[in-house]
Amino acid sequence: MESNERLKDILMLSPVVPSLNGKGVQKRAAAHLLALARGARVHLLVITSIDENAGGLEHELTEVCREFHVISYCEEPRKSFFKIPPFTLLAEILEPTNKRVLPSIDILLELEKKLLVKKFDVAFCFRIRAANVFQQLLELKLISARKKFVDFDDIESIADQRSLAIEAGNIGREQYCIEKLKNYRLKKIELYYLKKYDGVVVCSNIDKNKLIALVSSAQVYVVPNSVIISDLSIRERKSHQEISILFVGTLSYYPNTDGVLWFVENIWPKLMEMFSGNLNLNIVGFDPPKNIVSLANGNIKVVGGVDSLAPYYETCDFVIAPIRCGGGTRIKILEAMCYQRAVVSTTLGAEGIDVLDRENILIGDGVNEFVECCFSLMINEEMRGNLALQGRKFVSAYYSFDEVAKKLLKVVV
Repeated sequence: MESNERLKDILMLSPVVPSLNGKGVQKRAAAHLLALARGARVHLLVITSIDENAGGLEHELTEVCREFHVISYCEEPRKSFFKIPPFTLLAEILEPTNKRVLPSIDILLELEKKLLVKKFDVAFCFRIRAANVFQQLLELKLISARKKFVDFDDIESIADQRSLAIEAGNIGREQYCIEKLKNYRLKKIELYYLKKYDGVVVCSNIDKNKLIALVSSAQVYVVPNSVIISDLSIRERKSHQEISILFVGTLSYYPNTDGVLWFVENIWPKLMEMFSGNLNLNIVGFDPPKNIVSLANGNIKVVGGVDSLAPYYETCDFVIAPIRCGGGTRIKILEAMCYQRAVVSTTLGAEGIDVLDRENILIGDGVNEFVECCFSLMINEEMRGNLALQGRKFVSAYYSFDEVAKKLLKVVV
């Protein structure tokens, strides 16, 4: 950027409060905020449902914003009489969820009064939910922007389809139809932004290719998830007869819950039987549901959310990502590599990250393959060390915050 060029005003809208130590989606939002602030004046607007814990913005993020507002609101209840089966499908048809979850006009009018700037050079919407609110603001002529971008993060319609395929047997037929209807509408919304916005941002080339196949003229840009590369702390080696496995992930997110349950029910008993030493599993993540909390026993610890993941990465032997559905790319894998820990993942868990099986990660699909990968690391310290070292080199070269920030700035600013 030329030194005499005016700094651009960027409105960043997000459905979550960005956080360097929060959930995966909050970490990506924080990385975007820090990156954009390197080349522009950022006006951050967080618009979130009141039943979500908005919290405050961390100091290091607050100081990079020209202004920062959190707007919490209640989602509109259904007004129709059709609230109970077999009428819930009709209720969804008459009063779509995607319309009810938007803030009211009164809330948006109050918001407009708070903003220091009304005409922006760029609007950067983090995830579709934020873009939908931005569209409201545009239609009400409360603000304007010369260029409009939306970060899909993952392709939500595909992620939802994958989750529904696994959940289908556990939900009723009517609920299944409702979820299919929601997914159909979500696809239409995604197509709108692909056609109408100046750019759509995704995590990986895989997602980019899927979107280009839908709208060949769409401007789709890849901005991967990233990690801040820090110095490694030295850890004393435990006994060779003691192995600690770590899972990290937001446990209110269905793909993570499903992955943990699949691992504990199918993989864990086989590993316990095969290993003669002391085997431990730490499950770390925000908002664990009851079926995850109930897994805790002498060898399995359910930690919940923590302020810092560093102690858990530093004391584990390797990290698992037993993901069977969902989308996007997993920050948990990049974080584990940053801490120089070996990773075992499914193919879907590592989707969108250009890893190489047996070189910087182990990939196992299905029970037997995943068991084999985990057991190999449990008994082979040299293999663990080599994978961990190569993983650290890989993430430092391609997924460091500094490198990824340049990509976002090039696209948006």
